[in-house]
Amino acid sequence: SVHTVYAHHLSLFFLGKSDPQLSSIQLSSYLRRKCRSSLAPFHLGSVSCALGSKTCAAMNKVFKCFLYLGLLTVASPYLLFGFLSLRFKWRVRPPADQVMWNATTTLTNVHGIPSPPGITTKRVTDLANPDVFEQRNDDVWVVTYPKSGTTWLLVTVGSIYQRLIWGIQEHEQRSFCQWPEIASTMTHVPFEELESLPSPRIFKSHWHPKHHLDPSIRKGKVIFVMRNVVDLSVSYYQHYLDAWMLFDFWGTSSDWFELFINGDIGSGSYFEYIKMWWPYRNDERVLWLRYEEAKADPVKMVKTVAKFVGAELNQTRLEHVLWESSFEHMKSLEDNWLAELARTLGFRKNKRARDRLAGDTDFPNETQVQRMINEYERVLAPIGVPRHWILKEK
Repeated sequence: SVHTVYAHHLSLFFLGKSDPQLSSIQLSSYLRRKCRSSLAPFHLGSVSCALGSKTCAAMNKVFKCFLYLGLLTVASPYLLFGFLSLRFKWRVRPPADQVMWNATTTLTNVHGIPSPPGITTKRVTDLANPDVFEQRNDDVWVVTYPKSGTTWLLVTVGSIYQRLIWGIQEHEQRSFCQWPEIASTMTHVPFEELESLPSPRIFKSHWHPKHHLDPSIRKGKVIFVMRNVVDLSVSYYQHYLDAWMLFDFWGTSSDWFELFINGDIGSGSYFEYIKMWWPYRNDERVLWLRYEEAKADPVKMVKTVAKFVGAELNQTRLEHVLWESSFEHMKSLEDNWLAELARTLGFRKNKRARDRLAGDTDFPNETQVQRMINEYERVLAPIGVPRHWILKEK
């Protein structure tokens, strides 16, 4: 009967063991003793005999609702405490001696570069020290300004090398690539583990061409991807909304744009970042890609990347890489219950693999686009960066 099955599940929940013979009377007695709840005296067996199965089923549903409501009431203080703990303790994750970018953000100041709180000065300094971190000639660094197609290229390179790709969230990417600059959080990889990885290693980075990525220190190859600033700004803003617990951002799109245009954001100014990497676009150990061109012709992009890293792809392997790095497949990797639960509870809001969201039509507005144009003309036009590579008509 319904009440017997329900008693079985409740016994598993409350008593930690499964007992199909546990009667509703015994369970009611247990609840009465432990919870002193008005719900406990229900004798589902007697109700079933007196009122019939349909009425019993209805009352069983009512019983469930009250039980779940009671459990939620009991658990809510603990959930709230955990939420507030994460909310306010997220800011203090960097070491006490780490200089922060300013007093109003969670960004760290790493050698004058605003960085996510997981990146520290000591970690970046150690990466540039060959006695601590030994680089290899066959290392592959996928380098981008944030939200320039980083995950897409990482999956592409990982698939070319036939690595296991079971997810695309940052902590899941660890199965096929590592983010060396991170000194804490779930994506942190100790130097000992980096050293033990088989060659070729795939690294993710948003760093500038200095320190460990300075050509005089770096040994491996770099795949650099750039994206037009208009679409990038939309994606980066959504990332700030999505990772609100990381960046402690609660403002509007206008608030975020002021941070972006002034360089008070992870990786600093977009325009200065492109300017610093621009001299290396023709370096034989740097493959310079444009996100828009790669999306327009993914077959050409995959072949170009495979040739650059020295991998051979037959037709079957090519088709597999194209499928594994497709938008549809990457999006499906995020459709799991844990990610949905995080979004349902509000810890995450959006997906990494996404199109331009429906609510983005007013961002950036005409005034904000004009300010981007002004920055392009001030920083990038003088060094010859094509205008249509940076700007895009809405």
